Amino acid sequence: MKKMIWITISILCFQSFISYFASASNSTLIVDNEGDGDFVSIKDALAHALPGDTIEVYSGIYYEQGLNINVNEITLKGISYELGNGSDIGKPYIDGEGMNYVFYLNACNITLDGFHIENNPGGFHDIIDISINAEGCIISNNDLNHTGTCFIYVTSSRNKIINNTINHSIMRQGICLGDPSQDNFVSGNSISNCDTGILLWDSSYNLITKNIIKNCSEFGIDNTYIYNTFQYNTLKDNEVGYQTLTGVYNSIINNNFIDNQVHAQYQYNRFRSCFSNRWIGNFWDAGRILPYPIVGQILFFPWIQFDWNPANVPN
Repeated sequence: MKKMIWITISILCFQSFISYFASASNSTLIVDNEGDGDFVSIKDALAHALPGDTIEVYSGIYYEQGLNINVNEITLKGISYELGNGSDIGKPYIDGEGMNYVFYLNACNITLDGFHIENNPGGFHDIIDISINAEGCIISNNDLNHTGTCFIYVTSSRNKIINNTINHSIMRQGICLGDPSQDNFVSGNSISNCDTGILLWDSSYNLITKNIIKNCSEFGIDNTYIYNTFQYNTLKDNEVGYQTLTGVYNSIINNNFIDNQVHAQYQYNRFRSCFSNRWIGNFWDAGRILPYPIVGQILFFPWIQFDWNPANVPN
């Protein structure tokens, strides 16, 4: 009996130790630009963060750049109201002032949620870079406006980029999935006034879905690689809605192509690529009964692919 009691007490003590250790190692750090939190800058909070910590950044203006995140499982959460007695309201505003990238994610399972970030004039500096070492990151619910180059540049895999508003890149893309990234999920983003809305550059097995991409001066979506799926996106008022250069074995399904100068085009460098992409159920400005022709090029020869079952109403 005494032995059973001792074992029970030991188990309870061990569970308490684990619970205490978990709570001690998963802290919430508070950032407020007026000094009502633990830190007045995001950079200082990151310098003190441990794996599993959450950094809450309260409403206000933060002039910061070169924010390196090298610790796994850090959550940065923007809080849209004031802490203490100030009068700030709305998502915390980070101004990189075009001096550097704003965030560089170099660890796994980082979450960046609920910020307004600009990097104007930007030069050749992105807003958010996700390095090859950083997988499983989440970029969500942010307003990203005005930068010189790319808003979100990704070279790793299994990330989620969801429900962001992206507007006005002077020279380049809203979102770029670069080599060797794959298996990324890009959904629910509103992208406008960029050179290219979404670029897939030697990046494969990605799902691009339910994004609205409009008013891009070159391409809504520019896809250069294989085995990607594009579904339920709206491509509107772009110079070219969708382009693929040498991209094969892709699925373009149930998208809306509306008022683009050219809805879709492609160019392949080998004849075996002729039938490798699937065009299914897309809406092409108006309802159609007949198949919709997509004009492109194989080597130096014109070629036509078809959406054999176009949609009658927008998807």
